[in-house]
Amino acid sequence: MPTPLEQFFHLAEQSLGKQSVLRSLPERFPYERDANFMLATLPACIVLPQTTQQVQWIVKTCNQLGLSYTARGAGTGLSGGSLAVSEAGVIISFAKLNQLLEINPEAGCAKVQAGLVNAKLNLALAEHGLFYAPDPSSQSACTFGGNWAENAGGIHCAKYGVTTDHTLSLCWVTPQAEIVWTNAHQTPFAPNGLNLRQLLVGSEGTLGLLCEAWVNVLPKPTHVAVALMAFSSLESASQAVSAIIQAGINPAALELIDALTVQCVNKAFGVGLPTSAQAVLLAEVDAFQASELAYLLQALQSAVEPFVPLSVETATSPERIAQLWKARKGAVASYGNISPAFYVMDPVIPRSKLAETLTEINAIANRYNLVIANVFHAGDGNLHPHLMFDPTDFEQIDRVKQASHEIMHLCVKVGGTLSGEHGIGLEKQGYLSDELSPASIAMMRAIQQAVAPEGLCNANKILPLKGFCSEGGHSQGHHHPTGGRPLSPSGLASADF
Repeated sequence: MPTPLEQFFHLAEQSLGKQSVLRSLPERFPYERDANFMLATLPACIVLPQTTQQVQWIVKTCNQLGLSYTARGAGTGLSGGSLAVSEAGVIISFAKLNQLLEINPEAGCAKVQAGLVNAKLNLALAEHGLFYAPDPSSQSACTFGGNWAENAGGIHCAKYGVTTDHTLSLCWVTPQAEIVWTNAHQTPFAPNGLNLRQLLVGSEGTLGLLCEAWVNVLPKPTHVAVALMAFSSLESASQAVSAIIQAGINPAALELIDALTVQCVNKAFGVGLPTSAQAVLLAEVDAFQASELAYLLQALQSAVEPFVPLSVETATSPERIAQLWKARKGAVASYGNISPAFYVMDPVIPRSKLAETLTEINAIANRYNLVIANVFHAGDGNLHPHLMFDPTDFEQIDRVKQASHEIMHLCVKVGGTLSGEHGIGLEKQGYLSDELSPASIAMMRAIQQAVAPEGLCNANKILPLKGFCSEGGHSQGHHHPTGGRPLSPSGLASADF
């Protein structure tokens, strides 16, 4: 008798076509990882639906056969949320569900499918004088489905907010294979009843598959400038961040780049960031009147003067602004000049704690003899410490894991939270009880079990697995996967990242 997987292969090829079912080992290998270098799980197969109705069919069939399934977009995630957690797991790729369905300039909204690349919407909106504000650094590759799953942020979230602030209504294939809109399809601005939209955004695919959405779009400011401010220390740059906010300035973006990152982006992109700086701030301000922009730039200058910047450059030409943001968004890629791999975290801490926390993070890296680079969303305290390592050096990988443990615990201790935009996924499950009470975790588990009682929809993500030593209390005696190798499904339940 055919196994459930063999039955699924046969039915999927009949329903979707053989070209939409990837089964061979070479076809499956690209799906064993996301952008997190520490995790690897090989799925049983990948299916590529082209319509929401086909997604519905896949979920229904997986339910009938008892197969777990996980949604996947571009694979740019960093917490293992889009990886299969079973060797019999099915990956549902949204690569072909990728259309921009509608732009309604008068209503200020657009309808998109989950597989649409984030940046493509802004290209289409430009001719209408509009823009979609959330802009993850990977926006030229990442897709809306992943943005919804992780509640993605981005450079401009300091002023404009994150994905949930711009998602109006979602089309959702439930774990019971029903197609549901979270509020009226025709009137996305008028939700009634429970706020399902905000429950689903950030749920990392554990409550169903998000296939389409109406999203909010805004008039694009007509005047924009970026101030590049160089400082002699990370501490002075961090203090300047707090001063800018306390001065009542609401920058569209406020990003911090450390000295090592400056070296890397200069080499990679030739942007000419000040090489003598220990830290660089990029502050974007925007307005609809030239006088307002001039006021904001002057206010920025006054706010940072007490911290004695080494230099201040004001960029107003579209070309220079684009070059500076290319340097920021390409910072991660530029690390390839110094290391074959890195491990990145995304805790959020109070802005008032930036200086002391960054000092301690760098001290932790030094104690473990690791190279660290910092580039992050300073405006909302969303840190991104990058620990460099050689993926063939398992002893070094173990040091990276130990250092990352200390960094995450430090950030929670100073009043922070585990993730600003990358999500919990598989990566941070072992830390969740450091931040949340057992009652909070139990309530989340109850919601998940009520919505997805089948236990097949991106199972074993976010909430601590039973094998995690930290569930139900603060993490003590953390243990590490042996050898530092990427983990397979059999190692996930007892692993602590």
